[in-house]
Amino acid sequence: MANDEMIKAENDDMQNKFRAEKENYDNLLREKMELVERLARLNVELADDTKVVEEQDKLLLELRTQIEAELTEVTTLEESCAAARKIKKTEDERNRHVQQQFTALEAKKEFIETNYDYTSAPADMNLEIFK
Repeated sequence: MANDEMIKAENDDMQNKFRAEKENYDNLLREKMELVERLARLNVELADDTKVVEEQDKLLLELRTQIEAELTEVTTLEESCAAARKIKKTEDERNRHVQQQFTALEAKKEFIETNYDYTSAPADMNLEIFK
């Protein structure tokens, strides 16, 4: 009887262990199925992302070529602006010099006009006098 009780206890213990291992196996099998499904979804997402990345790479390449073309245009415009600035500077200096000469001549003319005696010989007046 004690043997039978012991055998029953061991059988119950073995059944409990078997049930626990079976539950563990079922859990692992369910987790494996979930992981396989997740892997399949991730592979699909990866394929979609790869397509998007390829399209973006093409777009980036086009944009880089466009940027390079615009940069060359900008450098040529900067060079022409630098040349125009040089010309503007020389022209401004020349204009300033001409303006100074004009102001000096204008002052000379005013001085002559204010100091010239128009009552004495206006017939002898000549343009060469003012030069």
